Amino acid sequence: MSITDATPVLDLAAQLRGREILVFGGTGFLGKVWVSMMLHRFPDIGHIWLIVRPKGGGEPREASRQRFWLEVAAAPPFDPLRADHGEGFEAFIKDRIT
Repeated sequence: MSITDATPVLDLAAQLRGREILVFGGTGFLGKVWVSMMLHRFPDIGHIWLIVRPKGGGEPREASRQRFWLEVAAAPPFDPLRADHGEGFEAFIKDRIT
């Protein structure tokens, strides 16, 4: 028996299925890529809670939501998700990210 035979296999899809994750830094380049990849590669993930600070004036919650849709969801790293979900992209994102 070799060492590799005794090493347990980590099944990330099973570990993330139905789980909720809190993410800081999702508006940065790496954050956008990471969030998009998580949703694309692990579609059964439960929910992602994304911390988005508001920019500018206005009511903070609405300003954060607007920033998410303009800067994060519209970014190129989300193109694979847009291609996969087509017209249902926005509904998929609303279901998976708060």
